[in-house]
Amino acid sequence: MARLLALALLGLLVINPASAQSMLQKLTPQLIGNALGAAGIAYTTGKDGVGDPMLTITGGTAAKGMRAVFFSCAADACEDVTLWAYVSPTGGARMDRINTWNRDARWTRAYIDKDGDAVLELDINATGGIGDTAVGVLVRTFIDQVAKFARHIDGGI
Repeated sequence: MARLLALALLGLLVINPASAQSMLQKLTPQLIGNALGAAGIAYTTGKDGVGDPMLTITGGTAAKGMRAVFFSCAADACEDVTLWAYVSPTGGARMDRINTWNRDARWTRAYIDKDGDAVLELDINATGGIGDTAVGVLVRTFIDQVAKFARHIDGGI
């Protein structure tokens, strides 16, 4: 009987490997910072205008500015984080390039801000749980997308 129970539990792990990793209910600056650091990205930790955590990326990307802005926070643990970056393309941002990006790219959204800069965003939400591995993958995806976005907006890919 014990052997049958052990096999059944092993089967659940094989069917649902996510249960073997840590499921997070909140996102922290340390978690996002660790993912940035693992990708070789430098950052500083601070607070936004309402006192929620914010990471300001200080180098290692194609963006002119990049941040991780946290939302729905209690103590420094938050439900959401938006990864945000902007680029200032030669000749200004063009709506047709933004539209092409939004049509063809996955995971991120782009728009032109009030200053005429091209902005790229990716939201991460922990409501209901998210694997710590998935958070790292999303952060790395965003960093890769920023480089592609910068080239695309400047008339490249």
